[in-house]
Amino acid sequence: MIRLLTKPAGKFALTFEVVDPDSGGALTPTTVTLKIRNVNGSIVFDSAAGEQEAASLDDATASCEVPATALDKLGSYAAEWTCGLEGDDSLTLLEDIELVGGHLFTIAQLRKDDSSEFATRSDADLAQVRIAVEQVIEDAAMVACVPRGRHAVVDGSGKRHLVLPDLEVRRVVAVQVNGVAWDPEQIAELTVADDRVYLPAGRTWPAGIRNITLDYEHGRDRAPQYLSRQGIKLAKEYLSAGDIDGRATAQQVGDQMFRLTIAGRDGTTGLPEVDAAIAQFGRKFRSG
Repeated sequence: MIRLLTKPAGKFALTFEVVDPDSGGALTPTTVTLKIRNVNGSIVFDSAAGEQEAASLDDATASCEVPATALDKLGSYAAEWTCGLEGDDSLTLLEDIELVGGHLFTIAQLRKDDSSEFATRSDADLAQVRIAVEQVIEDAAMVACVPRGRHAVVDGSGKRHLVLPDLEVRRVVAVQVNGVAWDPEQIAELTVADDRVYLPAGRTWPAGIRNITLDYEHGRDRAPQYLSRQGIKLAKEYLSAGDIDGRATAQQVGDQMFRLTIAGRDGTTGLPEVDAAIAQFGRKFRSG
């Protein structure tokens, strides 16, 4: 997965290494196209469309410039790289994209650290480590460090409010009730309060099972400096050489395996300063 920082204009320069999904070996495609779909499955970008930027190849690396206007909502997208191979064969490879309103720390901030673990890693590897760090911290804190988007399908409550999966909801951007999309005027009438979204007084959400779909933004404006510093410390821990605790949850970045949690120790990460920063930043409970 890649996380892209939202921007109002310009283009996103996307690249993708074309590899055999079975062997992991690099392939040398002859053609490539890129389609990007939103959470509803609708195509928001197609490099084969005449008015769009065409995708290009450099050996096994596919690239394409995608207008920022195509990714106009925070949240998840699916990239489909379709590669023509020798003969009549073709291969479609999928990549998850998340458009976000910020990062816990920048790659440049990692590079400022004098640790060789950072100096010898590619930007792509460090970006993957950052995703893992952000996920661990946000799961423990119960709130997103930066603005993020969510596509949620929930049960209608039969009450004035709905409870959403995330704390500190910022705004609702789209609603469907029983398959009918709401217009902007209806959405503007909603009120959000932490993990709840309210209808105007006297109205209720229709009761049902998974009958309401919402796209919304959640999380805080930005991460405080103390949390960013501890996030960098956690990233360094993940990239440090050494044996991995067999009881730990682990993830591979490139040819390096790093820990997501350190089992058997107090706290989420086992690093006292990092855990203290998470506790200071995070939420202890849901409202209501």
